[in-house]
Amino acid sequence: MVTVRRSAPKSRHGCKTCKVRRVKCDENQPRCNRCVTTGRSCDGYTSESPTSSPASHSIAVNSMATSTQPTSRAYDLQKRRAFDFFRTETAPKISGHFGATTWQLILQTCSNEPVVSQAVVALGSLHERLSIASNEKGSQAIATPFPMRQYSQAISDLREYLSTSWNADINIILICALVHISIETLQVKYSNAVLHLEHSLQLIQVVSGISTPSPSDAVAGPSFKQNIEPELIDTFQGLDIHASLFQGMRPPILSGICTQDSVPGRLSSLREAHLVLNRITSRLYTFIRSVVEEYKHRKLQVIPIEEIAEAASIVSEFEAWDDRFQRYLHRTTSKFSRADQSVIDILLVNHRLAFIEASTCVYSDATIFDKFDAPFDEIVTLASNVIRARKPTSVLDFQLDIGIIQPLYRTALCCREPWTRQKAISLLRSITFQEGVWNAASQAAIAQVAIDRENYFKDENNPSRRVSEFGRVHTVGIDVIDFVKKTAEVILSQKLNGLDGPWYEHVEFCTWK
Repeated sequence: MVTVRRSAPKSRHGCKTCKVRRVKCDENQPRCNRCVTTGRSCDGYTSESPTSSPASHSIAVNSMATSTQPTSRAYDLQKRRAFDFFRTETAPKISGHFGATTWQLILQTCSNEPVVSQAVVALGSLHERLSIASNEKGSQAIATPFPMRQYSQAISDLREYLSTSWNADINIILICALVHISIETLQVKYSNAVLHLEHSLQLIQVVSGISTPSPSDAVAGPSFKQNIEPELIDTFQGLDIHASLFQGMRPPILSGICTQDSVPGRLSSLREAHLVLNRITSRLYTFIRSVVEEYKHRKLQVIPIEEIAEAASIVSEFEAWDDRFQRYLHRTTSKFSRADQSVIDILLVNHRLAFIEASTCVYSDATIFDKFDAPFDEIVTLASNVIRARKPTSVLDFQLDIGIIQPLYRTALCCREPWTRQKAISLLRSITFQEGVWNAASQAAIAQVAIDRENYFKDENNPSRRVSEFGRVHTVGIDVIDFVKKTAEVILSQKLNGLDGPWYEHVEFCTWK
């Protein structure tokens, strides 16, 4: 028997949020209970003009400010919920495998620095809204203005802090910048994230004595507390490398911040192994961006012998790191958890790729990569282990750390061994998490364009044979990429007339799901 529901006139007085979600609103004033109890931002009713009046900026784990005014109680609950979400979900996720101490420092700072607590409320609320939107197909939860209002307030608070604190704490400024970088990256506003990053790196340079401020900055800016927390320097050095890999032609800015000249004789922890690997990688990309690309793409000249010797020196540092790391792993006193094993695999993945890049960067021919089938195979094998070990989650899976996406992308581009290349593409397509600016689906689509282009030049009579030098793609550039529409304009550079001939550019568009 079919039960027919009695029709009733629809109420048109529900709040805006419930209307967007197409659910029944209880029409409670000034904020509906349905939104408040589910942690959503109630955007009010059509007839009212919502106002935002934060009751407090000081939010800590054990002490949350509450207002006695009925109109701001829901607002305070939202801020408390956003902070709790940041503490329990965002911080553990975004810290990745190497940033736990940095984000623990940020949490601790929230208890006595309102400017920091306001920033993490903005990040926590945005992360929660994006998680809801990713789990509810077609959801418009992200359209609620609460996260952006909090972010706007966070920026305003930081400006006020800078304008009124003439003995400002550099660590507070860098912490806020790191949270703001995270917010912009989550919104896929990478140019804004890079702008925050560049300003932060310049500040670190000045405070660390690597560079001097301009006269205008020295007069207008506040004086800073001079000791930067080591965790923050480590995190920003990682982001610095991130930016150099993603942007191209940009050398790392913090390559001169470490005075250590060689790999230590003994590694004592995974953290130390990571920091040393970062230092060598920063040196590598400073060399590639400042020297190799200068000769290859600007001067169009042969790389001098002294620069080739510099490349060999960098290769020897990567070899020394691998030797020390293997000794550390096989030490009888070394004990590792399952989480540690993923860290080990990620370190080895990034080492193998950096070693390949250092060993090949001074050569002009793309066939040089054919000598590195074994380390490319290691990359896909280790990356597969990392993906399998990652637990599924209902929260948007995002981290700032570099991990396996960029190495898999480079493997798909540079390795011409068919199985390994296809495995790298398959792994990229299977990844559901994001690492900083690296989106696996977009990188898989871009790499596939390069692979298809090379396959066009394959010998039809011998398809298993690798494509010859003239048909290989040397560089891949992205002119326009739209992460909302999921499209990109890909520019492929080839030497169709041989290594002594001119560069030939081929342009294609790609899409991804």
